[in-house]
Amino acid sequence: MSEFGFNWKPEEVEGMLDQIIVNSDSIITAILEEAADVLLIILYARTPKKSGEYAESWTKGQVNGNSIKISSPKDDLFVLLEYTGSMPHTIEPRDAKALHFVTPQGEEVFTMRVDHKGFPPMPHLRPAMSEFAKAFPQIIFKHLSLNVKGFGKPITVLKY
Repeated sequence: MSEFGFNWKPEEVEGMLDQIIVNSDSIITAILEEAADVLLIILYARTPKKSGEYAESWTKGQVNGNSIKISSPKDDLFVLLEYTGSMPHTIEPRDAKALHFVTPQGEEVFTMRVDHKGFPPMPHLRPAMSEFAKAFPQIIFKHLSLNVKGFGKPITVLKY
C-alpha cells in the first residue's frame, strides 16, 4: 500500500491561513464572480436554443456576502424545458385573428391554429450544475494560488 503526504512547514501553513482570513472577502468575491461566469458559459452551452432568447435570458447578479445569484425571468419556460416537457396540444391565437410565425426554412406562415406535437423535458440546468461542480474546485484553487503567497508553490510529496 502506498500513501502520500505533503511537506509544508507549520509556519507556512499558519501564514497561508492568516492570509486567507485577512483577505477572505476579496477572495470569496473573486471566486464567486468567476464561478458565476463559468456557470453561465456552461448553462448557455446546454440550454435549448430554438430562438436563443431563453438561453440569453440567464444573468448573473451581484455578490451578496457568500453567495451570487444566477437567474432567468422566464420561470414558466424553465420549468417546462427542465422538468415537464409538453403534451401534444393545439395553439390558437389569443388577441389576433391568426397566428404568425416564420418556419426554420424561412417561410412566413399565417394560420388559425397549429397542432403542436409536444416535446419531452430537455434538462439543461441540472447537467450544467453537474459539469460546473467539476470546475468549481479548480476556480477555488486558482484564486487561492493568486491571493495567498505560497499556496500555489510546488510542494514536496513524501511517499510513506
